[in-house]
Amino acid sequence: MTSPRPTVLPLAPCSRDTLVASLLPDDDAMPTTETGRLRLRLTNPHPHPARCDHLELFLPLGTGDGALTPDAALPHLREPDGWEWHHTGDGRYRLVPRHPLTLAPRESLVFTLGGLLHGTRPGTAPLQVSAHTTIDGQPHRTPAAVFLLHKPDAEGGPIQNFAADQTCVKHSHSAKLTWTGFRPAGARYLLYSSGNADQDVTEYVDDKGNGCVISAPLTRPTAFTLTVTYTPTGSANQATVGASTTVMVDVPDLIVGRLTALTGTIRLLGRPATLLDVTCEKAALSKSYTATTDGMIALRIDTGTASQPSTADVITTTGGVSHAATAVSHHPDRPANVLAPVPHGSTADIAAKTDDATTGYSLKATWFPLGTGALSPPPA
Repeated sequence: MTSPRPTVLPLAPCSRDTLVASLLPDDDAMPTTETGRLRLRLTNPHPHPARCDHLELFLPLGTGDGALTPDAALPHLREPDGWEWHHTGDGRYRLVPRHPLTLAPRESLVFTLGGLLHGTRPGTAPLQVSAHTTIDGQPHRTPAAVFLLHKPDAEGGPIQNFAADQTCVKHSHSAKLTWTGFRPAGARYLLYSSGNADQDVTEYVDDKGNGCVISAPLTRPTAFTLTVTYTPTGSANQATVGASTTVMVDVPDLIVGRLTALTGTIRLLGRPATLLDVTCEKAALSKSYTATTDGMIALRIDTGTASQPSTADVITTTGGVSHAATAVSHHPDRPANVLAPVPHGSTADIAAKTDDATTGYSLKATWFPLGTGALSPPPA
């Protein structure tokens, strides 16, 4: 079982986990140099409520590899409602809430910007963001965080079609992992599996970017994440992209800790758990989780009105690299589904939105653990 063709772009944390930014393809389109959206998550990492005063962003303008848009008038705020978006000059923008807004400890707010990448070349573009808040009556400003956002190359990413030759192998058998793409000069490929240390697999990639790796013998379901770090053509900055896939094991070992029977029943494997089952009229939705075992998130979204698409993303981050699996429902009778592998130790962000201002959308997310761990909100 494998994720869709990766819409893979880097996710970089700011100090104190206050800001996270990621560049994604526009809705269900494949990433291109023509269109894209920027997803920015603001989190209150403090033990006290924080009032959001405003955010400041700098988006490099131009048509070169380090630019995000050639026209300062193109970027715009898609969501959430209730915020003003102002261009203050030279690619600098300000987000200001129309009404006082307070974030509880560890609470997050997600912004989505559109109008990016039009006419720009592939490369790595720096995004500069700072957040201004008030905590206990005192103003706080996060240091300006710089996120290096990778813009995809015209021929596609350096990792495509990452998958195993079998979705299920016998106990103690290996899986053959392959991928296609192109091989950038000086690229380094790393393979992560089930929270284990990364393995350098660069030597297994040919000059055309095709790779093949035989895994160690598998005794339980395992999620694999492949990343590549390279310098895009014409850029002075490095970019890291990745993709994930999951391999099941027939009659797997059970990895458990100390067992204590309180009711006469001991349950070894985790059961599927419903993460979300909601109907939203207009509001965008965003939730974050941390995986303590390998697993998968199944997502289903139903739009409320024909020709008013609703979009849901599962964005998993492993080893500092994120990748998105996207589902888009265009008609109430045609729900969209996506299944995203979530390796042990990863974080998973679920986000949903709609263009429909009347009937909205319904969203259901289910967690399928492959071991005994849980998928939980990040610790405070």
